[in-house]
Amino acid sequence: MVSRVTNRSVGARRGPPAPRWPGAEHPQQIHLDLEVDDLDAGEAAVVAVGARRHEVQPGETFRVFLDPAGHPFCLVLP
Repeated sequence: MVSRVTNRSVGARRGPPAPRWPGAEHPQQIHLDLEVDDLDAGEAAVVAVGARRHEVQPGETFRVFLDPAGHPFCLVLP
């Protein structure tokens, strides 16, 4: 599922521990793929608000990030 997000914010609250991706010991509760036109610009934007790039980057058309609580999400090209 891919959603286009423009000038929106997503909030989170404390809940179950963050998953440890990649791996299935602590599964993801939800996963977001956010479509961006430019991965570098998208990376700069999410890092500026507290995300960090995951050390595992398994593809070339998307990038994996972790929110401040450690939940993974991806920026994907159209």
